[in-house]
Amino acid sequence: MAEIRKNSLIGLWILVKYLVRFEQDGREVYPFGEDAKGYIYYSPEGFTAGVMMHNDRPNFTTGDRLGATEAEKVKAWDSYITYMGFYELEEEEQRVIHKIRLSLYPNWSGQDQYRYIEHLDNGNIELTNYIEERGVRRVAIATWRRATPEDYE
Repeated sequence: MAEIRKNSLIGLWILVKYLVRFEQDGREVYPFGEDAKGYIYYSPEGFTAGVMMHNDRPNFTTGDRLGATEAEKVKAWDSYITYMGFYELEEEEQRVIHKIRLSLYPNWSGQDQYRYIEHLDNGNIELTNYIEERGVRRVAIATWRRATPEDYE
């Protein structure tokens, strides 16, 4: 059995905001819209799972996951991301390492990704990671609030 840890991340968190800022010009985009939905979970044993999606994802017209049109599949892909794996908290560096094992985006499977943690005054947290692809640097900022019993109703 995995070691049980105590830390400030343990539990279920609900997405407040997710944005990506381009370092070159400061431009900000909301990959899943300004009203994106999402959850991230950290277990005491070191398991994590996260999901983010566009708020108004349309249903497939066929009602059949395997029988959807190519356009529907592309739109579904573009409006959703999920992964699961394990995590290590590095409190001195104020970061968490997501050790991704499975992901909708296949390139993430097997990767370690670093999220820098900022504890906000209102009890929320920001998880920030830096990305460079094709020579373009950007920072992804996800703001999360701790789930409460009212969220389960």
